[in-house]
Amino acid sequence: MNVSVICFSAEGRDIAEKLLGFFDDRGDSADAWCAKAGAVKRGRIDVWKGTLRDFTAERFSERDALVFIGAAGIAVRSAAPFVKSKVTDPAVICIDDKGRYVIPLLSGHLGGANALAGMMAAYLRAEPVITTATDLNGSFAVDVFASRNRLRVSDMKKTKEISAAVLDGNRIRMASDFPVEGPVPEDIILTDEHPDIRITVRAAEEDILYLYPPAVTMGVGCRKGKDPREMEAFLLDTLKEQGISLKAVGQMCSIDIKAEEEALLSFSRKYHIPLQTFSAPELKSCPGNFTSSAFVAEQTGVDNVCERSAVLGSGLGTLLFGKQSYRGMTAAAAAGEWRIRFE
Repeated sequence: MNVSVICFSAEGRDIAEKLLGFFDDRGDSADAWCAKAGAVKRGRIDVWKGTLRDFTAERFSERDALVFIGAAGIAVRSAAPFVKSKVTDPAVICIDDKGRYVIPLLSGHLGGANALAGMMAAYLRAEPVITTATDLNGSFAVDVFASRNRLRVSDMKKTKEISAAVLDGNRIRMASDFPVEGPVPEDIILTDEHPDIRITVRAAEEDILYLYPPAVTMGVGCRKGKDPREMEAFLLDTLKEQGISLKAVGQMCSIDIKAEEEALLSFSRKYHIPLQTFSAPELKSCPGNFTSSAFVAEQTGVDNVCERSAVLGSGLGTLLFGKQSYRGMTAAAAAGEWRIRFE
């Protein structure tokens, strides 16, 4: 987790120093700043001389969490111009100068602000102030469940509808294509019959909430200098034809000689899907039956790139679809092991 902390007083700076220790213990990356007039750098806490708007603008899309130590109004006004969606907004947390209260203000569930505020409060011996209805009622919260299991949400409107149904005392029917562990909440019925929620990598077909684990690895390849727009269209069309949701793709894999191929890098950047590459010997070592090509072997040193890289990148998972090719572009996909856990 990447976190930025900002304070506005000497007391706030003391709290910021404690928080740096907290984030260090967790293995997080954290920076801390003091915007107090006349402040000087102390330890790892630097002096912020710009505006609060600039501070927030520079970090809002780059940090997992922003912590403001001071009045809640300061935090609210600083974050407000940049708020877009609970899916993408970072956790925003406010702590008073006395360190008595830790208040998650934004992205309490999907962004993890509620959970982080609870841990920070325990560390500071403060009181977390949680205001989300499902937390207050001890009910199942689909966005918290999704966040903890790294599941991607198909429709935020449907998450609100499900949360409202739970708060009204209704039980939610859930189907999962993946093994489920842990105690199932009383609010949930695990069933494949007429589910309200489906956990899968398959593209949405029913008018329900889909939760997608990033369990799919796409193996890809292309001729040198391929047009990025053509590659993008090919990959999106292939996923659609195979019935796999783009939200379920957790990584792309290829051979190392394609590590700088712009057509692959462009897709990786646009859809925030990391690209991993393997050497020809590594791909050769991947067990399984793959579509063999003498031409590919001559060009790359291995008889198949897309299927082998998909399986290898997924941790020797199962092929969801084999080699698809079109005008010098290839793609395959495999799914690795994934488990869903209730806590």
